Amino acid sequence: MADHEFRIESDSPAKDDLMFWRIVGHEALARPAAYELTVLSRNKDLAAKDILGHAFDVVIEFKDADGGAHERHCQGHAVRFVRAGHIGRHYEYRIALRSWFWLLTKRANSRIHQEKKVLEVLDAVFEDSPIKRFKKTKATNVIGTHNPRRYCVQHQESDYQFLSRLLEDEGIYYWFDAHDAPGTMHLSDASDLAHDKLPAADTLRHMAVHAAEPRFNEISRWVSARQFDTGKHSSRDSDFKAIKKKLGADIDSSDQHELAEFEMFEFPGGYFSGDDAETRAKLRGDELNARRDRHWALTPWPDVAAGRSFKFEDDPDGTRNGDYVIAACTFIASHRGYEGVSASAPAQPVQRALAEVLRDDAVNADTLPVLEELIAATPALAAAQTGSSLFLLTVMPVDRPFRAPRLTPRVTMPGPQTAIVVGPKGDELHVDDHGRVKVHFHWDRYDESNEKSTCWVRVSQPWGGKGWGGYFAPRIGQEVIVDFLNGDPDRPVIVGRVYNDDQPIPYKSPTQSGFRTRSTPGGGVNNYNEIMFEDKKGSENINIHAELDMSRSVERDDSGSVGRDQSLKVDRDQTVSVQRNRTVNVTNNETKSVKVAQKITVGASQDVHVVANQTTNVDGAHALVVKGDHRIETKSARTDFTASNESRTVGGNQTVTIAGNMAHKASRMTFEAGHIEFKVTGGNSMKMDAGVAPFQANFMQYSLVSNTHINLMAIGDINQTSLGSNTTVLGANSSGYIGTNSEANLGAARSTFLGMSMDNAVGLAVANFMGMQIENTIALKLETVASMGIERKLGSLREAPIHIFKAGGGGGGGGGPPPLNRVAALFSAVGAIRGLFLGARDVEATFTQYENAAKQLEEAAKDPDVGRIPGLQKRLQDMAGLARDRKAQGEALAGSHYGTDTAIGAGTGAALGLVTGPFAIIASPVLGVAGAVVGGPIGAMGRAMGSGAEDQADALKPAEDGSVPAPQPTPQPSPAQTAPAGTGEPASSSQPAGPSEPASSSQPAGPSEPASSSQPAGPSEPVSSNQPPAADGPQSTPGPTSSQDPNSSGGSGTP
Repeated sequence: MADHEFRIESDSPAKDDLMFWRIVGHEALARPAAYELTVLSRNKDLAAKDILGHAFDVVIEFKDADGGAHERHCQGHAVRFVRAGHIGRHYEYRIALRSWFWLLTKRANSRIHQEKKVLEVLDAVFEDSPIKRFKKTKATNVIGTHNPRRYCVQHQESDYQFLSRLLEDEGIYYWFDAHDAPGTMHLSDASDLAHDKLPAADTLRHMAVHAAEPRFNEISRWVSARQFDTGKHSSRDSDFKAIKKKLGADIDSSDQHELAEFEMFEFPGGYFSGDDAETRAKLRGDELNARRDRHWALTPWPDVAAGRSFKFEDDPDGTRNGDYVIAACTFIASHRGYEGVSASAPAQPVQRALAEVLRDDAVNADTLPVLEELIAATPALAAAQTGSSLFLLTVMPVDRPFRAPRLTPRVTMPGPQTAIVVGPKGDELHVDDHGRVKVHFHWDRYDESNEKSTCWVRVSQPWGGKGWGGYFAPRIGQEVIVDFLNGDPDRPVIVGRVYNDDQPIPYKSPTQSGFRTRSTPGGGVNNYNEIMFEDKKGSENINIHAELDMSRSVERDDSGSVGRDQSLKVDRDQTVSVQRNRTVNVTNNETKSVKVAQKITVGASQDVHVVANQTTNVDGAHALVVKGDHRIETKSARTDFTASNESRTVGGNQTVTIAGNMAHKASRMTFEAGHIEFKVTGGNSMKMDAGVAPFQANFMQYSLVSNTHINLMAIGDINQTSLGSNTTVLGANSSGYIGTNSEANLGAARSTFLGMSMDNAVGLAVANFMGMQIENTIALKLETVASMGIERKLGSLREAPIHIFKAGGGGGGGGGPPPLNRVAALFSAVGAIRGLFLGARDVEATFTQYENAAKQLEEAAKDPDVGRIPGLQKRLQDMAGLARDRKAQGEALAGSHYGTDTAIGAGTGAALGLVTGPFAIIASPVLGVAGAVVGGPIGAMGRAMGSGAEDQADALKPAEDGSVPAPQPTPQPSPAQTAPAGTGEPASSSQPAGPSEPASSSQPAGPSEPASSSQPAGPSEPVSSNQPPAADGPQSTPGPTSSQDPNSSGGSGTP
C-alpha cells in the first residue's frame, strides 16, 4: 500500500471545509488534464458557487527510496460539483477539475484572424478570454517554421475547438505541467527534444519477477501493441492564381508489414503553395507514424505525468528497454482513511469516472480498446480501493515523432450568409486586380468595417473565361451573399447580391427589370448606365442608357430589325466608318438636314441612282472639283438654268457628244481658242444660222476639208477680199450664176489656163472695164454667138492681123491700118510678151499648188479624227496621189510643147506687129496658121488634163451611202505620148494626131482630117453631128484644172 500524503490547495472559500478522499485523473498530450476529485466535508450544504470555477491543486506528496520528499500536482478548475451522499459523519462531494485550457470549451465565438501565425492566434484568443488572468504557457519547444495564416476564421465554435484544430493542423501539441510549474501549458512540435525527464527518478525499472508488489519507481506490468494502419498520404489543393499548376504532395510512411501501401487521400489539403504542401505532407506522415507504436505500463510511482520522459530498464526479455515519453497517464490515488470513516466506503471505478475523457483522448484514439481492457483487468483501477495509488502510463519511444491526430472536427459553414462590401473610408469601390472585394460579416464584432475586415474575397460572375465573360464588381455598401468552398470558413466566395433598405431595388414597377449601375465616385441617382426591360403588356420596352460614352464592336456581321419607327439623336459629332461596302435602302422617302457644312469623301467611285426625279437646292455657292474624269449621263432631257453668269474652265480637253441636235442660244456668243475644229460625221449637215445679224469669222488661217461637196448660198451678195487667192481644183470646175456675176480687181486680173477656158452665160454676160481691156490669144480665139451678138462701144480700137467673117459677114477689109492701129498693135505685142512671161509664171505656180495640195492632203489624212470618218482617210490619200499625177502630166506636156511653140508664135507676132504695119494684112494669115499650129497642142494638153482629172475626180466622189470606190491610177505620159504631132510618130489616145493621121476620139482633128464626134472640127472642115457649128471654137465643157496666181480672182486655198 502506498504511503502518500494529499493536500488540496485552492482559492475557493470552501477550501477549509474540504477533506481529500480520492482523485481519479487522466493526463495526455494534446488534451487538457481531467480529474475527478472526491472530497469529504462536515458541511452538508457546500455552496456550488464556492466551488465552480475556482482553481484546485491536489498535491500528492511522496518519498523516494532514499527518503527524499517529492510532490506531484493535479491542477485544474472546478467545472462540475456533485453532492453524492455521505460516508459516516461526513458528506461526499465530487468535483470535476479541468485544465484552464478546457475552460475555453465554454466560450464560443466568431472571429477573423488575418496574417497571423498559429501561436499569435493562440495568444489573441487567450487575451480575449477570461482565462487571461491565470493562463500560463510555454512555447519554447515550438521550433518548426509556421507561416502566418493569411485568413483564419473562427465561426460559431468554441475557442477550445478552434485552437485545438489549428494546433493539430500545424503539428503542434501541448501538455500541462504537473511538477515545477503546475498548470503551465507546454507547447511543442519536436517530441524528441521537448520532454524533460521525471524529476524524482528519471529511470523506471521493471520489478523483479519474485517481488510481491512494485515499490517506488518500479513498473509492475508492461504491455505493447502495434496495429495495421494506412501507410501513405496524398493531398491536393488549388490556387486560383496558378490554377493550372499541380498543387499537392505525397508522403510514404509505410510500415514494414504486409499491405502497408494503403493510402489516405485528402482534399483540400489546406495550403496555397508548393512549400506549404510539402510541409503539410510531412506532418501527415508523422501523424501516421506516431499512432502505430503504443506501450502501456503500470506503476505506483506518483512522479509520473504526461509530458515527461524516462528510461526503461530491466525489461524481462530485454527488447523494450529504452527511452520513452509519457504520452498519457491514467491514475487513481485514494486516502488511507479518516477516523470515523468506514474503510468500506463505496468505490468509484476509473473507467466510469473518466469515460468521457477517455473517448476524447488523442494518444489512445486508435488504441482505446486496449486501454479500457487494461483498466478493467486491473483491480486497483477497477475498484478504486481505499489507500491505494496506481498509474497506468501510455508511452511511446522518444525517437518516434509525435503529431496529435486531427480529431477536432473542422468547422463546416452551414450555408451561405450575407455580408456588406467594405473598403477604405470615403471610397465607393475597392477591388483588386482579380476583381475581389472585402466584406464585413454581420457576426464579426472585431473589425471596423474597412479594408481590413476580411481577406480579398473572390466574386462569382455570370460567366468567366480567359479575359472574357460577365463581370460586375460589388460596390462598397452593397450586401452580398457569401458562400464557402467545401464549407471552409477560410475560403469565402461571393455568389450573389441582395437588396436591402439601405440599397433598395432600382425599379419600383414589378414589370421592370434590368441592370442599372451608378457612376463613381460621387455619382448621384441620375448618374448611371442602364439596360432596362419593361415587360408590361402593351408597353414592352428595352431602354439602354449610357451616362457618358457608349461603344459597340461587332467582329463580323451585325443586323437589326425595327418593326416601325427609329430615331437617332446626336447632340454633337457622329462618325461612321465602313471599311468595305455600305447599302442603305429606304422604301419611301429620306430626308437629311445639315445646318452647317457637309463633306463627303469617296475613295473610289460613287454611283447615285435616282429612279424618279432629283432636285438639289444650293442657296449659296456650289463648287464641284473633279480631279479625274467627269461624266454626266442623262437618259432623257436635261435642262441647266443659271439665273446669272456661268463660267467654265477646262484645264485640258473638252469633248461634247450629242446623239441628236444641239442648240445654243445667247444674246452674244464668243468662241476663243488656240485651235477650233468643227466636224460633222455621217450623212448629216452642219448649219450656222445668224438670222438677220451678220456672221463674221476671224482667223489667222482657215482650212476647210469636205468629204463630198461644199455649197455656199447667199440671198444677197457673196463678197471675198484677200491679199492673195489660190484655188486648186482636181476635177471639173464649174461656176453658175443665176443673176449677175461681178468681179472687181483693183490691180490686174489675169487668168491662166493650161487647157481650155470656157465662159458660159445662160442669161446675160456683161464685162465692164473701167480702164482698158486687153485680150491676148496666142493661138485661136473663138467667139460663138448662138443667136445674136450685140456690141455697144463708145469707141473701139482693134488690131487683128486676120479677121474672118463668116455666116453672113459683109463688107471687105479696107486699106492699110491707120496710125492708131499701129499703136494698138504695139500695145498688143507688149501685152503678148508680158502675157507669155506671166503665163509661164502661172504654170509654175500651178505646179507648186499641185505639190502643196498633195502635201496638205497627206497631212490631213494623218489626222486621227479623219480616221473616224468612214472612207475619208483613204479618199484623202488617193486625192494626194491624184494631185501628184496631175503635176507630173502638166510638167511633161508643158516641157514638150509650151516652151517652143509659144515662144515662136509670140515672137513672130510681136515683131511683125511692130515693123510690118503695112504688111499686116499679108502677115496676119501666116501668123494665124502658126497660132493654130501652136494652139492645137496646147488645147489638146488642156483637154487631156481636164478630162483625166475630171474622170479621176469623179471616181473619188463618194456614193450616196458615203462609201468610196477605189480610184484608178492615172498613167504617166511618156515622151512618145507627149511628142508633138507631125513628127512622123503615132500619137497616143491622149495626144493630138499628126496632120496626116486620123485623130482619136478624144483629140481634135488636124486641119485636113475629119474630127471625131466629141471634138470640135477645124476651121475648114465640117462639124460632126454631135457638135454645134461654131466659127470661134468648140462649145463643149471639159473638166480643166484651174490654176490661178495669188492675184487672180480664183485662188488655191488649203484643201
